[in-house]
Amino acid sequence: MHNREYAYNGIFSYFIEEERVFVVEWSNLEVPDEQEEGFQSFQLLLFDPEFYVTPTGDGEILFQYHEFNAVPGEGQCYATVGIRNLDGSGGLQYAYRNQYPPQAVPLRNGTALKFTTTVRNPTGAVRGRVVRTEAPDSGISGAVIDPFYADPETTDAEGWFRFEDLRAANYDHVTITAAGFNPAATAFQVVPGEELVLDPVALTHPVLFIPEQDRELNLDLAPDGHRTRAAVRVQNTGNGPLTFEAEIRYHNGEYPEYDTLMTMHLTPIIDVDRLRCFGVEYIDSLFYITGRSSSGDFELNPQIFVIDFSGEIVRNFRQPTPINDDEAYMKGLTWDGEKLWSAYESFEGDRRLVAFDLEGTLLDTIPYPFDDCHNFAVTYSPQRRSLFVADRGTDILELDMEGNVLNRFEIHFPRREANLSGLGWNPYDIEGMPLYIIDSYHEERGNARPTLLKMDPETGAWRVVKVLHRSAERTKGYYGIAMVHNHDLERSYLAIIEGLGLWRDADDRLRIHEIGPNISFMVPGSFVNQTGEVAPRFSLPTGFEIDATGLPQDDYTWSYRISHNGAGEAAVVPVTLTVSNDAGFEEEPRVARDFNLKGAFPNPFNRTVKITFDLDRSQPVKLRVFDLSGREAALLLDETPAAGVHNVIWDASGMPSGLYLLQLEASGKVSSAKVVLMK
Repeated sequence: MHNREYAYNGIFSYFIEEERVFVVEWSNLEVPDEQEEGFQSFQLLLFDPEFYVTPTGDGEILFQYHEFNAVPGEGQCYATVGIRNLDGSGGLQYAYRNQYPPQAVPLRNGTALKFTTTVRNPTGAVRGRVVRTEAPDSGISGAVIDPFYADPETTDAEGWFRFEDLRAANYDHVTITAAGFNPAATAFQVVPGEELVLDPVALTHPVLFIPEQDRELNLDLAPDGHRTRAAVRVQNTGNGPLTFEAEIRYHNGEYPEYDTLMTMHLTPIIDVDRLRCFGVEYIDSLFYITGRSSSGDFELNPQIFVIDFSGEIVRNFRQPTPINDDEAYMKGLTWDGEKLWSAYESFEGDRRLVAFDLEGTLLDTIPYPFDDCHNFAVTYSPQRRSLFVADRGTDILELDMEGNVLNRFEIHFPRREANLSGLGWNPYDIEGMPLYIIDSYHEERGNARPTLLKMDPETGAWRVVKVLHRSAERTKGYYGIAMVHNHDLERSYLAIIEGLGLWRDADDRLRIHEIGPNISFMVPGSFVNQTGEVAPRFSLPTGFEIDATGLPQDDYTWSYRISHNGAGEAAVVPVTLTVSNDAGFEEEPRVARDFNLKGAFPNPFNRTVKITFDLDRSQPVKLRVFDLSGREAALLLDETPAAGVHNVIWDASGMPSGLYLLQLEASGKVSSAKVVLMK
């Protein structure tokens, strides 16, 4: 079953029109007994009697139990199961207070109970074959034919299938699926006592093809403001539509597991007993941590501690607050490029958001947006120029820099309130979910479990990324998120505070988790065609734009993993970016004076051709190929490149020999050139 912690609970009803079934669902409901023995999840299905014909004309009823719990005993939960009419004058009982007649099977997980007046339905048979579109005499083995109202059948080695004793009815939504093929649909009517022979069902199939020059990318870029695009051409050489999704992985294709790569024990580093920390930020290779001690030593309480990546304390300074109160301390921490932001709460209950510089000078205050200050979390978005804030049991608020509420986002979990204790902003998230969230859910015995979420603030959509590993049983909370880029050429990190113990024995840690390859050179929002559909004999580029300005000179690596609906495994394209001051000296000049399709080389060509064009300014561009009949044969480019000289490789290995017209279109202008493919 799904993870119960993030499953919705309640009673729901809906109508499945194509199956003509009305469903009432009791989902994930807690058994109401003192022992809290379990949960119930089951459905009541009412079948349309005009389609599911019975001898009496009565509709059939089906109870099906996904999760069944009945606790016997006096005063405990029990199960009484059956049906009766509205006035209670008649019915049929299957179980009473967990007692079953000898002929009945006790209910349990996965059981179903059907009420019907039909002893046996009239049936017929259906036979058919699934074949390839390009080779109608070639059957497809292992195709699944699903008629919705009966169990599916699978084709044999020659593509044949047969339904025996299929209930007489109209089957309007029969689906045919096979691995590596595009799905199809058909319909048929089963006549009692007869066998229906269907016409062959032909399936198309997509084929993913990555051009040879795109199977491994090696890019050179100077850290001087120029940009380039790390793009992979996704081609479809099959005869059916290809759908794909591009993900960012490590250079070897491995997926980030969000593992804990390093833990800093803060008490011996800072040399303060019973240290409790509530916020962390990463600025210029240093961690800034809000902390206070519960030992009574107010000489170092409360402070901002500055720690380097090796675990050495660099300095510390007094937390700046608007009032002189030694018991006022800060929670949450974020950096807007000029100021640190945090929230403080005084002993008298005064709460505000405060801004201060890296030396501890108070610069600004704005109103605190919540009634209480428990696990206050805050992060700054440079793209939106706003603050995101949250606390235990609250929505996430987006504030302008004066404290006005711009947006409100809800995080809902079944049977409990959200305990949001950390927020971070990752502009390089390729899913378009840059708002990272830590939920510190407290399990039994009060121990906290960290769950990483992320959200798209444009839509409010969010998802669970991973339940993070808990390092100790006495963890009481997780606070703050610091995004770490460019410390490691290979990885980016997420740092959070792990609060261990109660105030009297507080012993906090700084945990650093991997979140994926370091792609901090990606221009935010520049990832094109992360998902897409490619028609047969067409192609689409996928990838993002790179800006290496200010990057250390070195090699940066990642890969694109391109999953697809065609046959075979996902394609992995390793990418290496070399940032060097020497990059580009032997390349063509980057400055173009006009809009021009300069031509193609070689021409004529045998398989691949290099097409060069100039852009006098950045603008939307389409580069297309047409055959002699005027039909579009390929879309080579559909994006907005920077001004300059650009090269595009067309792999025409799947095209017939002949004359083709290249057409470059931008801002209402068109430039054309002819190429000849000779095989």
